[in-house]
Amino acid sequence: MARPDAGPDAYLTPDLAVCPYGFLGSDESLLHPRAVELAVVVRPVTRGGADADADVSAYAGAGVRLLVLVDPLRGRWSLNSHPRGGRYRVVRRGVYGEGIPLPVPLGCGIETACLPRYAAATAQ
Repeated sequence: MARPDAGPDAYLTPDLAVCPYGFLGSDESLLHPRAVELAVVVRPVTRGGADADADVSAYAGAGVRLLVLVDPLRGRWSLNSHPRGGRYRVVRRGVYGEGIPLPVPLGCGIETACLPRYAAATAQ
């Protein structure tokens, strides 16, 4: 996905993106972030959450409408919406077992009860 806010060679790579029908059959190499209805990033939040905060800021700055950040280490998720000024104005948080409600135009949800969890790393 292109990152027009960060220059011509910058891009984002979500784990999942919901995009317009026909994009994969087009000659385009990068999807414009405002054409993305939903991006999902699966990443354990570590070191005080700095990496996750950077991800969220990058997607908000690019104008991605909805970002779901999934943390399989802690079994938590966040739904971020209404990007403006490099931040999401609305953030809803939950834990695995609670469904992630997706607004219109998606109008469905993501079930989280069966999502896999990462095991915590142990000292060797």
